[in-house]
Amino acid sequence: MPLDHFGMIAGLYNRIKYVAPAELIEFLGLPFDGLLLDAGGGTGRVSEGLRPYLKLVVVADPSRKMLIHAIGKGIAATCTPAENLPFTNESFDRIIIVDAIHHVDDQRKTMTELLRILTQGGRLVIIEPDIHKIPIKFIAIGEKILFMQSHFLTSEKIHKFYSNLNCQVKMLSVGNEIWISIEK
Repeated sequence: MPLDHFGMIAGLYNRIKYVAPAELIEFLGLPFDGLLLDAGGGTGRVSEGLRPYLKLVVVADPSRKMLIHAIGKGIAATCTPAENLPFTNESFDRIIIVDAIHHVDDQRKTMTELLRILTQGGRLVIIEPDIHKIPIKFIAIGEKILFMQSHFLTSEKIHKFYSNLNCQVKMLSVGNEIWISIEK
């Protein structure tokens, strides 16, 4: 059984408050009377701030200990890896995956799966640390030291993947992060 790094720090992680910036709300095209999936959303710290802008928010994460906190906030949750989401095709109008693509085992399968469950005309927003930035390179080294098996993708690779699937892709650099918006 793989080590649940995030389960070990779930309580601490849950204390990190996240206020959705106006730019993210705009990037997601909110408010929207639809469904949002927070893939790899753990404690629901990001999706909690987005709930007022949507009909329903669901967090999907493989760590049960992280999800306990999301459920405690009244957020619907399912324990699952992002590579095998238990949803039918075109189930969600909006999907976010924040600081998580580099943690999944199969990034290509995850990116395909997220597109599968996104409605036609829906929007997927991927927020990842920008591996081109020096502080993120140090974080990547730290995660390797902790045996986290992280693999950081460049924004260019993510852009190319979705562009090749005929999606509209926009990118925005925000501090040490890259925000990628994919419209199906």
